[in-house]
Amino acid sequence: MTLNRRHKAILFVTLVLTGCALLLGVELRETLGSMLLGVAFAWAIGSDAASRLCSIVKGASGTFYAWIRLPVAMALAGGLLGAALLYSQANPVVVIVLMCAAGIVMVPLTTSPTQKIWLRIPALLLGGVLFFLAVGGMISTDIIASNRYGGRFVELSVTAFVILLVAMFWLSKGWRLIEAGIGAQPLSETTVLTPPRGWMWGHYVSLFLGIIVLTLWLGLLAWLASSAWSYAPERVTTIKGSNNLLAQVGFIMLLAWWPYRSWRAILGREPNSEAKYLRRHRRVTTIVGMAFVTILALSLTYGIQSGND
Repeated sequence: MTLNRRHKAILFVTLVLTGCALLLGVELRETLGSMLLGVAFAWAIGSDAASRLCSIVKGASGTFYAWIRLPVAMALAGGLLGAALLYSQANPVVVIVLMCAAGIVMVPLTTSPTQKIWLRIPALLLGGVLFFLAVGGMISTDIIASNRYGGRFVELSVTAFVILLVAMFWLSKGWRLIEAGIGAQPLSETTVLTPPRGWMWGHYVSLFLGIIVLTLWLGLLAWLASSAWSYAPERVTTIKGSNNLLAQVGFIMLLAWWPYRSWRAILGREPNSEAKYLRRHRRVTTIVGMAFVTILALSLTYGIQSGND
């Protein structure tokens, strides 16, 4: 059987989740059952019948599909969140990472067939309702876990919904800017390569300082959240100083705006159409990404260890 891209993508995610479950100590019977369900899901979604059905639905009414795709995508995100809450025992770090990734992937589905804001708001509200209904439906499949972690499930569901919206309308811009910084741009015939004016290294210094501050703050939040979850996962433990969710999200967005503007200024004055700028931007992106992942990974590790101690 020839595997298409949908087969490969779903099988890859299934194998990754299966490996994570085994590392977290999930029983082999449950792990094998989840893997078989993932294989069956990959076979169904990647089959020719599913492709024909999707084409029929799209061809039936393009406008109808454009209106319902965002609510349906948010309902699927809610189902994924519910599964993550159950299998991770309400781990806040897993929830935030999953919602950030889901929000960035869902960006193409946010385009509306109309530009009128009063017509776009009902679709977003419907998506929010379906999101929480999907979370509740997924959580209700395990009554024991729902009774034990019910408080944290509710708390993290609200947090995850806010993070999903932030990822769709804010993090996606940063992701596109990163892609623009590491992708080669064709050199147009009318393009005149001129050296950038001013002291460009000031923008690089500002970029690294902004990334350091943002990473340290996120690392601190990850350390506190992971230690609190490891110490008492069944309790609703609110980190001191983070009881206002909107203020916390707004402060993180403000910190993220700093390196975002610096990187945007660099790309505006050093186009990737010149090879030396492209090499420099790729090196900077690699260094920043490695530092970001390393600091967050250390924060999570020490946070879980301190919670267990």
